[in-house]
Amino acid sequence: MKFYDQIPSQYRKSVEEGFSKASNDILNVSKIYSSSLKGVCSTALKAIISDGRLIRPVSHYDFTENCIYMDESKSEEDYMRTFRHEYGHFIDYSLGKISEKPEFVKAFEDDAQLYDVSKDDGIKRLRNLQMEIADNIHAFASEYVTDIISALTRNDTAFIRKYTENATQTSPYDLFYYEKMEGAGMSGHTDLYWDDGPHMSRQKEAFADLFAIWTENNPIVQKFVCDHFPNLSGTFEKIIRTESKR
Repeated sequence: MKFYDQIPSQYRKSVEEGFSKASNDILNVSKIYSSSLKGVCSTALKAIISDGRLIRPVSHYDFTENCIYMDESKSEEDYMRTFRHEYGHFIDYSLGKISEKPEFVKAFEDDAQLYDVSKDDGIKRLRNLQMEIADNIHAFASEYVTDIISALTRNDTAFIRKYTENATQTSPYDLFYYEKMEGAGMSGHTDLYWDDGPHMSRQKEAFADLFAIWTENNPIVQKFVCDHFPNLSGTFEKIIRTESKR
């Protein structure tokens, strides 16, 4: 794909491998738009000095510049996994910010309703999700999956507490735009980000996470996502399948 040439040489092989198992539809969509990505740059370019310290932002897609900014202090594995997510943001924007379109928004809202703890059924489903993710090492370790849960539940404290009890360490992957959920042991975004971040941030992050999951193409993780987030996964697959045929 065109963007491979823009990846720093020390990370290029890892990123190529990170896309090598993607479904044909994901690969087709990725290739269609890859030439329109203006750049893959280092977050060091956006570093600022604060209180005598050099502060750089975390990895992110900047839609105003149509560039992906990556933290080049990461390991090859971390860089690759984060890049898949950020490329998902790029694809979302390339498809006309499709995460903001009624079809995807409704799918998000329908799945969020499944875990609405103001209702008895929502409490039961969330408890079941807690148990099933604890028994599924692939889903449990997926920062993409837990970020979707973070978005759908707006960081349900009971879920995070139970996840933390089962976690052996905080996920090393960098999917955070603002501050991290320190000590939570679970990858996701903070309440501050969900409340004050980009417009429709929860839907945007869910789309990027789904893109990363289907790019990784781990059947165990995909089944977990389809089972527990049926509206989001089904709508995402429909969107990618349609766009792949253009």
